Amino acid sequence: MEIFRICATAMIGLFLSLAVKKESPGFAVLVGLATGIVIFFQSYGYFSYVYHCLCQLSERSGIDNKYFSIIIKIVVIAYVTQFGCDICKDAGENSVASKVEMAGRIIIAFSCMPLIMAIMEEVIKFL
Repeated sequence: MEIFRICATAMIGLFLSLAVKKESPGFAVLVGLATGIVIFFQSYGYFSYVYHCLCQLSERSGIDNKYFSIIIKIVVIAYVTQFGCDICKDAGENSVASKVEMAGRIIIAFSCMPLIMAIMEEVIKFL
């Protein structure tokens, strides 16, 4: 199973990070970042499969592709924001992590606006 390989990668990254942390804390953060990137690429195949299935559902349902792409964009922004926050927290920068989280929320709100506007237009039509 793929999860065992991902957990093994995480454990190797964790042990490397802990071993290096005493000598060079900055390098330990880079080891954590590299481990996260490797794990992302290990799980990318699953993401692409889910994306493909959602695209098929979108086509079958008749939902406009621009709305579907907005939803996918929001999900990606949320994951990238979480990854950035975790890296900041690993580096001991909790205040920077909270700023990244706030920025992610603002960008998600901005990205949602076309979807919200379309929903509001439909509601106004019914009134």
